[in-house]
Amino acid sequence: KAVAKGDGAETNNLFSRALEMCLFLALPAATGLFIISFPVIITLFHHGAFDFRDAAMTTAVLTSYALGLPAYVAAKVYATAFWARQDTVSPVRASIIATIFNVGMSLWLALSAGAGVMGIAVATDMAGWLQIGLLQWWLVKRTDGRVFISGPTGLFLVLYGGRYRLDLSGRGACRFNRRRYDCLRSGDCY
Repeated sequence: KAVAKGDGAETNNLFSRALEMCLFLALPAATGLFIISFPVIITLFHHGAFDFRDAAMTTAVLTSYALGLPAYVAAKVYATAFWARQDTVSPVRASIIATIFNVGMSLWLALSAGAGVMGIAVATDMAGWLQIGLLQWWLVKRTDGRVFISGPTGLFLVLYGGRYRLDLSGRGACRFNRRRYDCLRSGDCY
C-alpha cells in the first residue's frame, strides 16, 4: 500500500522492519546451526552404518548451509519489495541466475576442485548471497539509489555491507550510494 501511495518514507520503514525481522530470526538460527550442529548430528544419526566420519562430514555440510540461511530468508523480503512495485520478473530473473550459478559452481567445486559434497553446500551459500546482491542492486537502480534501510538493519549493513554509508542528516538511516560511499570518512553526507 505504501508503494502504491508513493510514500517513500513508509515504504523504506516497512522494508527495514521486514528485513530486521528476517535477520532477527535467521541470524540466531544460522548461529545455532553453526554452533550445535555436531551434537545434533551425533545425537540423531550416529548409530548403525552412520559412523563418526559420516557424522563429521554431515556436520561440515550443515555448518556450511548455515552460512547461507540468512540470504535465503532475506530473499523473500527483497522479492516482496519488487512485487509491491508490480515487478514479478526481477525476483524470478535473480532466482534463475542464482540457480544457474549454483549448478555450475556445484559441479565445478564438487568434481573439478575435489570438494565433494562440501562444494555443493558452499555453492548453494554463494548462490543465495548472489541472489541477494542482485536483488539489492536492481532495487537500488529501480529507486534511483534512494533505498533507505534504518535502525538495526542499517547498522548491520554499515558494519558488514562495505558499500553502505551512514546518513548523518538526522534521519538515522543508512543510504546506499553507488557513486560515493565514503561519507563517514569525508563527512560529506547529504
